[in-house]
Amino acid sequence: MTQKAIVTFKDNSEIQVSPMLKEACASCSAGCAKQRKVFSVSNPHNYSINIGSVVLLTASKKMQAFQGIVSLLFPVLCAIAGNFIAYFLAIKLEIQSKDSLQAIFVLLFLFISASLVVLVTRKHSLPGIPEISEVLN
Repeated sequence: MTQKAIVTFKDNSEIQVSPMLKEACASCSAGCAKQRKVFSVSNPHNYSINIGSVVLLTASKKMQAFQGIVSLLFPVLCAIAGNFIAYFLAIKLEIQSKDSLQAIFVLLFLFISASLVVLVTRKHSLPGIPEISEVLN
């Protein structure tokens, strides 16, 4: 995740930003209906920031690792589980074409798990606070 945002509030311990929809938002002083909600960010590099500064936000290294595990490793593990389930199901039901059933189950489990990841991450935000990686203005 990399996103530009405008600093809207700065306190000693808290920085709040509003995401930029387009480049024209940086110079706009009027609040518009298209502004997104304000959220808190961290400043681990202790950049000098003022209200109105344009900053670049990224996820922390821990969150990037977690996102990678959730979005890549989980569907792959589900596909592997689908392969084993199909194999044992084919033996139990005495199905001759085990390879076809395994291929179907691998693709089915991969599709279901990837769809589940997409749905869950769209409905619920992932834990963690974005951090300021660069001050652009």
